Amino acid sequence: MIIPLELYKKTLLTAFMHSQGPEVKDKMNVSKLVGDIRKQRKQFIKTFPKAIELVIDIALSKKLNNIGKQNKLYVKNLVTTSNRTCMNSHCSGKMKIVDNYFECLKCSTKFCKDCEKVLKENHTCKKEVKFFLLNRTFQIF
Repeated sequence: MIIPLELYKKTLLTAFMHSQGPEVKDKMNVSKLVGDIRKQRKQFIKTFPKAIELVIDIALSKKLNNIGKQNKLYVKNLVTTSNRTCMNSHCSGKMKIVDNYFECLKCSTKFCKDCEKVLKENHTCKKEVKFFLLNRTFQIF
């Protein structure tokens, strides 16, 4: 018999995997590929004499750390310069502008820049929506 707390956890996990499943699976696949590449690299480096192995390990680790720092700075810059949040109700990510659409940095959903709808194949904007978005005014109470 499943106790209620375990059932609740299972339900939450199922809901999360339903909404975020592809993104999580992609991240898991990328992590696995990176791990496999690192293992292969270490095996390749072990074919060299110990002194050369040490030099290669030190040189590559420094380069990898530099690349990691550059990527962190790039992502931090994207997040801090973006002032729009994702239009998905279940996401709290920030949006970046790419060519003629918005893309969420967290869930990678793409939105039309003109009508703010999710971009799908053969997307066409409705005139009424574009007109409303162009002519809306915000009132501060």
